[in-house]
Amino acid sequence: MKNFNLFKSFRGRKFQYGGFAALAALAAVLLAITVNLLVEQIPLRLDLTQKKIFSLSEETQKLLASLDREIRIYHVLKTESEDPQVREVLRRYGAAADRLVIETVDPELNPGWAKQFESDETALREGTLVVSAGKRFKVITRMDMYNLSYSDSGAPPTIQSLALEQRITSAIQYVLSPRNTTVYTLQGHGEESLASLRLQRILENLNYDVKELNLLTLREVPAEVDVLAILNPTNDLSNPDLEKLLAYMDRGGRLLVATDPMEFPNLSELLKAYGIAIRPLLVVESLDTSFTGNPFMLLPALELHEITKSLRSNDMAVLFPFAQAIERTELKKKNIRHERLVFSTRDSYGKSAFGNLASLEKLRTDPEGPFTLAVAVTDPEGEGRPQETRLVAIGSYRFFTQPFFTTTPGNSELFVNSINWLANREEALIIQPKDLVRFPLVMSNREKTLWALLVVFLMPLAAFTSGFLVWIKRRHR
Repeated sequence: MKNFNLFKSFRGRKFQYGGFAALAALAAVLLAITVNLLVEQIPLRLDLTQKKIFSLSEETQKLLASLDREIRIYHVLKTESEDPQVREVLRRYGAAADRLVIETVDPELNPGWAKQFESDETALREGTLVVSAGKRFKVITRMDMYNLSYSDSGAPPTIQSLALEQRITSAIQYVLSPRNTTVYTLQGHGEESLASLRLQRILENLNYDVKELNLLTLREVPAEVDVLAILNPTNDLSNPDLEKLLAYMDRGGRLLVATDPMEFPNLSELLKAYGIAIRPLLVVESLDTSFTGNPFMLLPALELHEITKSLRSNDMAVLFPFAQAIERTELKKKNIRHERLVFSTRDSYGKSAFGNLASLEKLRTDPEGPFTLAVAVTDPEGEGRPQETRLVAIGSYRFFTQPFFTTTPGNSELFVNSINWLANREEALIIQPKDLVRFPLVMSNREKTLWALLVVFLMPLAAFTSGFLVWIKRRHR
């Protein structure tokens, strides 16, 4: 056995290679520690989620950059069980604006602080957010932070999307505004209301007050009615109600009208005063890229307007089921301006809503498209009118109903944009919720056919062909 020389072993090749490997490993560990320490000091955070759940929209960032006063967001927490999604979104709000202060508050330790924000309807529960500026504040509960999906089977609701940015940005706008705009829905003639259509909360989250109006006991439409909606009445307006509505519009009123096919002379007279008529003519599309499901479910084109601008820029489709044609009538006032919003293709044609719809075959007597399906009307301000009169008529009342409204994001956008335009709130920010569960896809009839051919026929054929060729090649070896 040879004598072992310890010092000589330090000069051996194995020791040199092992020492080099150990030094390299040590250097890598030190580098990783250094990089982590440096990264902790850098405020940059990347959102790698597929739908950019934590990223603030450009509209929110512009609002935060323009803040001229201090805004405080209080996060009510009694424990450390903070929702990580909420924590990350709040962190990004705080980093985006110096005038935005975010505080965590335990109401049990600060009972006096909690009382100023609590009422019979709003209790500051665990996880609640309070956005405050001066004397105005808005409470955002945990239920408000998410949009829920309800099924008809009675199953518990499921979380559909994260609406946290939508709620916080809306709350900031609320505390900065001196008052809320009020949207009324006309009642007394069998109309639907925004509450019955489940659309009230959409407007309330955008800082609108939503109420109902019955003209039976009133001498006129109240001055506080900023926007009035008439949604699918089942009875005609009375003569006194017609006169009250004409007077309201003549002093700069704002009106949204959407109906199913009807033959109501007084309601028609109200629309005729502004040069339009909703014709009881259901539009049928024959071009398969412009409808989905059946020819009455229209995917119409959008004209460029303040109401449709965001939909066109984001390539958002709208779904108009069982839409009626809107046509111009003889104008009683020369200054009235009509602007088409939504229209069908030249290949569309009309069927009488009160005729036999069993057969959709085009007849020679059927009117031909394109048809206007939604229109914006303005009557400029003048003597005795402090602001211009505005009217939006939509030829598809079912545009507002479920499931068409919730399954097509463009419908919600068009509705909100119409209300904003009527209320002179075109600058109002519309923040889309971040979808957590599903990704809505609206396809035309042609697209459905092409995808069905691809998945059901072409892909299996390609797999079978490639397998057969491999089998033939191996057999002849």
